[in-house]
Amino acid sequence: MKIAIMPDSFKEGPDAHYVANSIEEGILSIDDTIETAKIPVSDGGDGLANRLIHASSGRFKTVKATGPLGDEIETQYGIIDNTGIALIESALTCGISLVPKEKRDPTIATSYGLGTVINKVIEDGYREIIIGLGGSATNDAGAGMLQSLGVSLKDKEENELPVGGLALKKIKHIDASRLYEKLPSNLKIKVACNPSSVLCGPKSTSLVYSKQKGATEEQSYKLDEALFKFGVATYKYTGEDIRYAPGSGGAGGIGAALKAYLGADLVHSIEVVKQYLPIEENIRKSDFVISAEGRFDERSVKGKIVGEIARISKKHNKPFFVLYGQSPEKLDFSYDLIDGAFCIVNEPSNLENAVQSTLPNLRRTSAMLTKSILRFSGGYNENIRS
Repeated sequence: MKIAIMPDSFKEGPDAHYVANSIEEGILSIDDTIETAKIPVSDGGDGLANRLIHASSGRFKTVKATGPLGDEIETQYGIIDNTGIALIESALTCGISLVPKEKRDPTIATSYGLGTVINKVIEDGYREIIIGLGGSATNDAGAGMLQSLGVSLKDKEENELPVGGLALKKIKHIDASRLYEKLPSNLKIKVACNPSSVLCGPKSTSLVYSKQKGATEEQSYKLDEALFKFGVATYKYTGEDIRYAPGSGGAGGIGAALKAYLGADLVHSIEVVKQYLPIEENIRKSDFVISAEGRFDERSVKGKIVGEIARISKKHNKPFFVLYGQSPEKLDFSYDLIDGAFCIVNEPSNLENAVQSTLPNLRRTSAMLTKSILRFSGGYNENIRS
């Protein structure tokens, strides 16, 4: 028997690499004859660079940039070996993991440092760039990134806007001429993102994600209004309406800015990940597939990478199971894509304690799942341990 293990990282918790190891340990604790294929994945946010650079035997370069709260940080970008392609993970520069919980505020957090990294990549001679979006602390529609690249964003009195998403409520004038003058004509940018995330609308990035980044309910609506105004101003300047473009809401709206001003292609993160990781090949060769993520909800099966792995599993008629840390009270488990969804938390716990117990809980739950798989698939044998 072969089981493919393809988890994402747990937000605020362990990286996908450690998640995969713990699931494997649980499986082998029941039957050490089971063959496993471990492929940690990423939705475009935390861990994308490590996943793809490791798989391609690439390397990293260090860059000094501005963090989400305006402080100087040391970040990095990757180079996919033998391809001439640079890989930027936005979470390494403006990710929520860089901001202490008590200081998280998406109304003022900035993507300015991401522009610094993009500029450095271009200066270093790279003309093909992959940018992963996700796990951000920001909700500024990429305004900080644009300002770092030379774009002027002004209010009606011709004052340059301060950083942060809330400042965009005053946007009136945009001038991207300095950016266009220095952009190489042969520059190609591909953005790995969740296509279900959009800049504006009833399920906008502000309304869906900003509260996870520290916004209050009231602030989430104010941010939504501010980003809508940015979308309108962008349409007036570029002639391109990116407000509802699939993926435009990625990383608090950075996807919108990359598409409108840098001509980036917004693609599903699974398409980028599949190009460098043998996901479909290992699903096809396995008997069962197990994935995992911190929060399992409707978005998991409607755009996120866990849902895409489930679709590939169904394509090859492989049973698919997902392990998760938390879910909404009214989660619908009737999705045809999912053969089983299992919460790894086995007792009442606050979030901090649950996160700290993630790895042992994954081992325990994957062991229980393995027992069930073996019993009901006819694979029960003397190697199974009680």
